[in-house]
Amino acid sequence: MSTQSLINLSTVGTDELRDMPASLFEASLDIMSSDAIARFRQMRELSSHHRTTLERYLLTHPEKRVGGENAAIYAPPRSVPSKKKLKTTVPTAPAKPVAPRKDQFERVGISRLLLQLKAWWRGEDFQFHLKTDAELRRRAHHAALLRKNMRDAFAHSGHEASAAELAKAEIFEMLWGEGYSLPGGTPFALSLVKSVDFSLHRPCLDLTAGLGGGSRSIAKVYQVVVEGVEADKALASTGQMLSVRHGFETAAPIRHCDLAQIDIAEGQYGTILLRECLFAMPKRQELLTRIAGGLAEGGALVLTDYMLSEELDWKNPAGLEDGETDIMAAWSQAEPSPPCPTTPDQYAELLTNLGFQIIQLDDITENYLPMVREGWKNFETCLESVKFPPEKTRTLEREVNLWLARSKALESGRLRVVYIHAVMGGAMVNTEATAHLSKTNVN
Repeated sequence: MSTQSLINLSTVGTDELRDMPASLFEASLDIMSSDAIARFRQMRELSSHHRTTLERYLLTHPEKRVGGENAAIYAPPRSVPSKKKLKTTVPTAPAKPVAPRKDQFERVGISRLLLQLKAWWRGEDFQFHLKTDAELRRRAHHAALLRKNMRDAFAHSGHEASAAELAKAEIFEMLWGEGYSLPGGTPFALSLVKSVDFSLHRPCLDLTAGLGGGSRSIAKVYQVVVEGVEADKALASTGQMLSVRHGFETAAPIRHCDLAQIDIAEGQYGTILLRECLFAMPKRQELLTRIAGGLAEGGALVLTDYMLSEELDWKNPAGLEDGETDIMAAWSQAEPSPPCPTTPDQYAELLTNLGFQIIQLDDITENYLPMVREGWKNFETCLESVKFPPEKTRTLEREVNLWLARSKALESGRLRVVYIHAVMGGAMVNTEATAHLSKTNVN
């Protein structure tokens, strides 16, 4: 059996581990170090069948035992001298240590030696790589646990989750952190609302809740109810399951709803949040009109979106320089829905006409791109330490193409990530005052 066909037991899901044949289980132990086996035995709950297999394996493979408690457990029983006179033998030279088998080095995942080499050729700190590897393994373990919990949540809701739906949520968490489906994690989510006045004592509405990490963080820090809405049914079900598990069932509930059809109660909310979605909505004005009606007087709209740096027919090659046409066309093709971005000036005019006062309108691209790169940099090692079934590989391929296309479009300068904080009511702002994008760091 080749090492390519083996499985990293420390990252497989509970269901997959339970159904694994004993022959594959034992063969997979061959590619694990003694320390890895000890950690695996301590952290994972094994069936009696697999526990027996593991104990038998350690008895027959002494090189896989470690010192301390495990050695005492798996050490072979001492032989009891018989009462007969023992035959005197000449002491022999100690046996030469047995060299590790080649397949022990060809294990799935990152070995300590590989980490040292990576640190050396990059001129980076080896301890940093050890911490990064541990964090990625923790993420992979959490993703496997998430997959099981998603199945349970969908079974309870009556929705049968497809393999692609399960794979998407796992990959999002491995990329962006636990509970997140977009870059930035908790620090970025909290930075977006740092200028918001929560004194209205009204609930917030997060229209792009994803897996709910940002909604739960805001609810916890600002002690406000954050009602989450997610257009993706699988993410919504998973996000609600996570909110229940973490005790945010009432403080940060998440439900599924198509944003094009959402009904927002008039004057209900003190803050409405929206992240990177309006650029793909041809009828964005209709949604923003409903948002304006749903905010109380003085309520805040906080949104981030992909916007054009200047007004042009970005699908028409005549308005672009050499190379830019291909970059923008590749971005358009990679997006799940055809994009129809507009400029910050057009946003400002639309919001002003709806009765908003714009407080901030900032270009945050220079802060956003490093968050994207960091997510993929951290994910790089997961590709070596996690076994990807076909449905997950296809989902991963789509995500790679999507974020590569987005990043190139943002780096070209034609596409930007813009942050807007606007307040319902108050004095109208001059749209000319917002024509120049500031580059305030919202972090």
